[in-house]
Amino acid sequence: MEQEHQKKTFAVTNADLVNFRKESNMLNQEGIYLVFRTKAEAVRELLPPPFEITDPCFAYLSVTHIKNPTFADPYYETILSVAAKYDGKPAAYPLSLLLGGQGAEMATVFGREFGAMPKKLGCEFNIRRNGDKISVAMARRGAQIIDLRMTLGNYNHPMADTCFGKPYVGKENKGQSYFIYWDRLAGIDPVHHEDQTALLRSHSTMIYRKWEPGSIDLKLGATEDDPWGCLPVVEMLGGAWCVNDLILEYQEWVQALKAEEVKPKILYAWYDKTGFGHLGRN
Repeated sequence: MEQEHQKKTFAVTNADLVNFRKESNMLNQEGIYLVFRTKAEAVRELLPPPFEITDPCFAYLSVTHIKNPTFADPYYETILSVAAKYDGKPAAYPLSLLLGGQGAEMATVFGREFGAMPKKLGCEFNIRRNGDKISVAMARRGAQIIDLRMTLGNYNHPMADTCFGKPYVGKENKGQSYFIYWDRLAGIDPVHHEDQTALLRSHSTMIYRKWEPGSIDLKLGATEDDPWGCLPVVEMLGGAWCVNDLILEYQEWVQALKAEEVKPKILYAWYDKTGFGHLGRN
């Protein structure tokens, strides 16, 4: 018997159009935020223009379960960022965002298509907490990238509190992150194409629901496509077990960039090396 025709369509109703990306908030995030000092030469290799390195150089890492996003099903996300300077002012530059879990596809699509965020899918997350002991393991494409052990109580170094902006329960922390937009338009012939690049600045507010400091032991690894281990942990400053709401407010165009200068610094964070012909098949 022929199945009954289901009255569904890809045509969006006018009532639904007004709701598209009406809110982009990451509510009820729970996980670990940490900061460590790394080597200037390592950061210098990764930072695209127009950013400059800081002295000393700090890297930030988060591993969270986003339980109630407004744009996707729940998902897991880890972000590796470095402290930098733009136009002489402090700037946070996220190098790589890796996602997994049920809602990871929509979270990746929205972040890349509308926010120029260097997101990738296909990560496996394991976050376990037993009292004041926490462990995190994260792998992608057959290799472990994060191996973390945390004991709640005190930071490894009191400087961590300053690096995080001295969080406390109920605090609302305004933040800015920079992303580089890149796109390639089809040209008038099959050979010549036009690359578009620009610097974008994202504004957000993090509302802290819980902040439990702790000391951390961290090992960063790498896959062929995700070289997180290229940032050495010179000194771990510490981190915290955190529950928060992240309100993504708006994004603004800052300046045009030269594609030939920024592409070598950003494309591996967007695309696996299979996209460059490195197939590695048996």
